[in-house]
Amino acid sequence: MKKPLQAKTKQSPSEVLPELEQWTSFLLRQATLRAQQKVSQNLETLNLKPPHNTVLTMLGSGPMSQIALSAKTKTDRTTMVGIVDELEEMGLVSRASHATDRRVHAVTLTRVGIAKLSQANAKVTAADEAFLKPLSEKERQTLRNLLTKLIQAHDQELNKP
Repeated sequence: MKKPLQAKTKQSPSEVLPELEQWTSFLLRQATLRAQQKVSQNLETLNLKPPHNTVLTMLGSGPMSQIALSAKTKTDRTTMVGIVDELEEMGLVSRASHATDRRVHAVTLTRVGIAKLSQANAKVTAADEAFLKPLSEKERQTLRNLLTKLIQAHDQELNKP
């Protein structure tokens, strides 16, 4: 005999397996999926994807090698080459050989890339605002602080000898 369905008292992020809510990792993944969807939708209007925006943002502070971009964003080197290839095809970045090591490519924003970065920043900010709308400003800052604390703690743990 089947159990009768009970009315839900609160909405679950996972309609399939609400039991998963006990794990913070599950909740973070669900929140990330929703936030990334908003960012992706907003960047689509500029013909950009989130990895494009990440690289453009990193280059906003100055030229960087593909190897450094890969390391700082924790992106596989082959994947990074593909991202930079796409940005170069769009005219947003340029590559130049390093002065003393021709194997190293310095990636730089073009003028078009600088303008696109400004537009992309506005789109990502709007996506963040839409995603965080249910939270007060104090809650948003608390969330950022806690996430930053977790990231820093785990990065330190990973870098231990």
